[in-house]
Amino acid sequence: MFKIIVDTVEEKNELLVASKYLHDLKNISSELGMVNLLMHLYTCPELIEVVQNG
Repeated sequence: MFKIIVDTVEEKNELLVASKYLHDLKNISSELGMVNLLMHLYTCPELIEVVQNG
């Protein structure tokens, strides 16, 4: 398993929206494991961790 670390909640939300966008594309292949993971990331928001430095 892995986690994606971002600096802000806004970045996390942008990543979730981008993942849903990839998922909804008609001409995208999910045969590659990492592509499949990214396009379904929006279903597992707990994999994105917000770590605010400072």
